[in-house]
Amino acid sequence: MCLVRFDVYDYDIFSHDDQLAYFCLPMTTMQTGYRHIHLRAKNNNPTYSTLFIHVTIQNK
Repeated sequence: MCLVRFDVYDYDIFSHDDQLAYFCLPMTTMQTGYRHIHLRAKNNNPTYSTLFIHVTIQNK
């Protein structure tokens, strides 16, 4: 099984980058086109935030 993971970090020059949210999904469930990825917090609670992405799948 192949998973795609989306991570969102808080970049800070004074301290370590903090992970704010993430989402994992199996590659087999990805569909082409524009999609909203619903993010989850580190404790797996919903964040009510999304990433708006465009998916293109190509075989090379």
